[in-house]
Amino acid sequence: SMENPANSDQIVELLESARRDLIECKKLDPLELGAFLNLAWIRDEERNRSEAIRLSEEAIAKISEFSRNRQEKYIPDLYVNLACYLADQFREETNPDLKTSLCKQIENVCTGARNYLRDKIKSSRANDEFRSSMIRELAQKGDFRGLPAKTVEALEALTVPKPPEASAEQNAPQSSDKGTTPAPAA
Repeated sequence: SMENPANSDQIVELLESARRDLIECKKLDPLELGAFLNLAWIRDEERNRSEAIRLSEEAIAKISEFSRNRQEKYIPDLYVNLACYLADQFREETNPDLKTSLCKQIENVCTGARNYLRDKIKSSRANDEFRSSMIRELAQKGDFRGLPAKTVEALEALTVPKPPEASAEQNAPQSSDKGTTPAPAA
């Protein structure tokens, strides 16, 4: 379908306006994680992927400085979007060594996100959001299409929920074990 040039101009204007607003937002509050996330997305939409990657990496480098509330809300998208930008770059790259390096980066970004969400944030909502975003991008038309099978398998493994750890109470014998005692060993 042909794009309406008037709509295209409007979109460009909206992206430019949003970019200016988000840059201003970052100046006013350098710890507004949503500004980083959205500004990176806009830069990618404007075909400035290197800036989208840089902004995402900048936010991740200082992730612990952001409020827990902001981390819980934005980390799943921040990390998955960065992995998607890298996957787009992978599809355009022709150098085999750089393609291999990009695959490792994608795996490291996604593993880092899963570990941070699981070990630091400990929010089932954020973990579920990360898993569903990963599953969406691993789907046939998702941004992870075309990655090597080994990379896809590593990313798929990150979507498997970690089983809940048994607490000491769950492992201790229950007093309501029907009053039976274990039979002596023969």
